[in-house]
This record gives sequence, C-alpha cells and structure tokens, in this order.
Amino acid sequence: MTKFGIDKGMTRKLYKQYEKIFVVSETAKKKFDEMFPALECKTEVRYNVVSKEQILSMANVGKTFNDGYGGKRILTVGRLSREKGQDIAISALKLLIDKGYNVRWYYIGEGLLRNVCEQKAKELGISERVVFLGLQTNPYGYMRDCDIYVQPSRHEGYCITLAEARCFTAPIVATNFVGADEQLNSYPQSVVTGMSANDIADGIMRFL
Repeated sequence: MTKFGIDKGMTRKLYKQYEKIFVVSETAKKKFDEMFPALECKTEVRYNVVSKEQILSMANVGKTFNDGYGGKRILTVGRLSREKGQDIAISALKLLIDKGYNVRWYYIGEGLLRNVCEQKAKELGISERVVFLGLQTNPYGYMRDCDIYVQPSRHEGYCITLAEARCFTAPIVATNFVGADEQLNSYPQSVVTGMSANDIADGIMRFL
C-alpha cells in the first residue's frame, strides 16, 4: 500500500464493515496499522501457505536444466515485470561476470519486462549468460537443481515463489521487500540484501 498508493477514504469506509482483516506478513500488518490505526484491532497476520510435500513431489516429475552448463546456475521465478526486479538482476549479473565468476542466470516466467531485460543483457554484452525459460507450469525441478535462488523484487506482499524456494536446499538471496526477513529468518543459507545491483551481487558472492 505504501508503494503503490490506495484510496484511503474508500478503504476506511469499506474495511470498517469487516470483522477481521487478514494481512500476509508482520511487516505488512505494521504498515497497514500505521496507515489505518482505527482498524488495528481487526488486523491479524495469516501467512500464505504452500504444501512442501506436494512441491517436492512435483519437482521429481518436472523439467530441469538440460543445457550442459558447467558453471553456477542462478534462478529467479516470477512474472517478468518491474516490481519483480529482473532488470536489476541483469545489472547484478554483469557485476558478477566482470569479477570473473562463471555464472548463468535463468528466468522462469513471462511479462512485459522481458524485452527490456533482453535488450539490457544485449547492451551489456552478457546475452549468452541470460536464459529465459518462459512460462513453466511446474518450475520445481529448476528450483531444486539451481545453485542459488534469487528474488530481486522491488515490492512484494508475501512472496509465494520465495516460500516455494524454501522447500529446497539451495542458498537464497532476496532483496529487502516486505516480509523477506520473516520468510528467511529460519532458512539457514540465506541473505537479505538492499535493492541495488551491487547489493544483490554482493549477496550472491557470499554463496559463490
């Protein structure tokens, strides 16, 4: 709400009619309560739920990497859009390559930002290190087999793909969007970074 903006008057009018307002993270609840203190008595955190058992089972029957690449594979899953930050990730990849790391970044998903990312990779001379896998109904084999999972989002409420990535064992790097700390505080190999390309690259280098 603080990033995209909402009609506060309409929200007050409508939400006061509800007995309970569920919010997907503690951080989001704090922001909501600060914006609408009169509704604080109605808000409660309920995390989005994913089935780890089902996800692990689907990973065993899904597609995975088959390009024979010998370096480290970085993976990001999500709609290709500005709020998901894939354009920042392209710049972070350039920094890693310039430092001599043998890495390739894979993206699962489609969206309006794909052309922007492809053009940016071309301009930076790293197109061969960026792979767009398109829409995948079952991305879990890739999540299981990547070397590092990265969520470079500018905005999130409760990131479902991050919750899914936590079902596996790959190190996770996430930007400091709403709820990231809450989701990763019990995941052993993880780091929450700032939202710049340098911050993301530094986070990835901790695991490389």
